[in-house]
Amino acid sequence: MEFISQSDYALIVNRLLRCFGGKYQEILDEFRAEMQLAASMLRFEDAARIRDRILAVERIQKRQSVFYNDTRKRDIVGFYQEDKLAICLILKMQEGTIINQENYPLTNVDYDSRESILRSFLQLYYSDKEDLPEEILLPFEPDDFANINQWLHNKLILPQRGEKTKLISMAKRNAFHLVEESKLAHLRKANRTVFPIQELKDTLGLLRLPRKMVCMDISTIQGTDTVSSAVYFENGKAKKKYYRHFIIRSIDTQNDFAAMQETLTRFLLEVDKEPDMKPDLIIIDGGKGQLSSSVEALAQSAHSDIQIISLAKRAEEVFTPMSNVSVILPRSSSALRLLVTVRDEAHRFAINFHRKRRSKRTLESELEAIPGIGEQSKFLLLKELGSVEAIKQATIEELCSIKGIGQKTAEHIHNYFSNGE
Repeated sequence: MEFISQSDYALIVNRLLRCFGGKYQEILDEFRAEMQLAASMLRFEDAARIRDRILAVERIQKRQSVFYNDTRKRDIVGFYQEDKLAICLILKMQEGTIINQENYPLTNVDYDSRESILRSFLQLYYSDKEDLPEEILLPFEPDDFANINQWLHNKLILPQRGEKTKLISMAKRNAFHLVEESKLAHLRKANRTVFPIQELKDTLGLLRLPRKMVCMDISTIQGTDTVSSAVYFENGKAKKKYYRHFIIRSIDTQNDFAAMQETLTRFLLEVDKEPDMKPDLIIIDGGKGQLSSSVEALAQSAHSDIQIISLAKRAEEVFTPMSNVSVILPRSSSALRLLVTVRDEAHRFAINFHRKRRSKRTLESELEAIPGIGEQSKFLLLKELGSVEAIKQATIEELCSIKGIGQKTAEHIHNYFSNGE
């Protein structure tokens, strides 16, 4: 049997009373502060337990009924659309309390406007309803509003301010989560890596599921040949056709902040060319400084709505733009494993590109030592034979067979390497 102190017991009772009073945000703020403190002290198991309490309170908060200050019967219509999927839902309010939620998924609506979808839904939903509510709150004006409103005996209301706008916001938020859950269910059926993505969204408080992620990394040695990489993952799996690497041109000394800004800016130019590349989340390899400089570049772009975080190698800390305090994910976290996998892939891709750059420069410098060999000849030799070692081993006949390399040039090259120069 475990015992707790009187002060801890009093804290639990106090939190329960505040929970019954609907003061969820106060409790969540306290839990988050405690989780950060536990993580900073490397008490990861305690931090994980507090995280589970946060998720439990958030679930209760979402299910909690909303109370209104009158007894009118209301229908509150929620709507959210993304690509080919839309959700219309109805929150049923009686006696000032939301007693039920009805959900209506709509598919293959990508060519319809939201106004026409809402009009069709209202016509279908209320066509067989004899007992209409006193008010029907709408998130926006549907097509043919005047006729629809007359048909429904002028019950339609478009709230612009006050408590009713909060009801509409809640209905829209519920519709949004239903669309996200629907997509998540589809991904589960497709046997994809979705659970780490969901955990990442929940733990970091992201607005959208980070189904499409890009991680950026810089590679340099003493400020020379600085290059960068951007690797692309969709639903937890690498999508190499969207990989990009860049030769950093804006700086000639080691400056990871400026290099990362250039990388992000140039990647977003690629997104402009191919909109399907637009990610839900950008991951920066680095700490708070790299994240801050990247946030500046993102804010100046046409894609400032993309979510962004950074992952620092020291203790695998996650930084977000909204907080100066890092998030420490438990080492058992599938979300952390996904982040590390993506980051390591970005590092590998950048390092390989950097090595190729240095190798190419080494090859070219060795060929430059041969008098009379110009840029065109170097290009032809390397294109055909692939390496200086292969050029060294080639006979005069093999060199002459390369289009653009004449007999005299072939003899010159062969004699150079044969004489050990």
